[in-house]
Amino acid sequence: MFVMALLPIVLAILFYFNPQWIKHYKNYGALITPPIELQKTDLTALGAFSEQHFDELDERWLLIHVIPEHAIDCDAVCRKSVFHSHQLWLMLNQNLMRLRRVMVFSDAETGSRIQSTINDPYLLYAVGRQSFLTKLAALHSAPIAAGTVVLRDPLGNVMLWYNPDFDPYKVKKDLSRLFRTSRVG
Repeated sequence: MFVMALLPIVLAILFYFNPQWIKHYKNYGALITPPIELQKTDLTALGAFSEQHFDELDERWLLIHVIPEHAIDCDAVCRKSVFHSHQLWLMLNQNLMRLRRVMVFSDAETGSRIQSTINDPYLLYAVGRQSFLTKLAALHSAPIAAGTVVLRDPLGNVMLWYNPDFDPYKVKKDLSRLFRTSRVG
């Protein structure tokens, strides 16, 4: 009986010091520590549809496509990223309304030019404040690639980073796990 009482404590200590043994709860995105705070004032709506639905950003999870200032257009990798995020959004089923997709540009001129080349009626477009884009760029030593995706929770914390060639099924697993534990958004 003593061994049965001690076994859970020993296992808990082993898993605490060796978290790599638990493969089931692995994040597929790169965790941003500490999280970057993104307020609604850091984004400005771009276009009539985005202005109409911009109030929805406060209370939902955001999947943000970052288009850096050096991007001339949305290339094939960027378009594939937008397509995968749309497929991911459709795969969420009953959690579909908890997630909103936004493409953030460094300036309105670039945003207007690129927005006309993307054919996605449910994607919102915004211009990001330079301070927010600088914080994102500081996360990696290499420049941000067009189509890089970050995940923001309803409380305003940017917490996960995905490269433009992300796998939508892996992102769905991350989102499903987050939706299960969070009732916000």
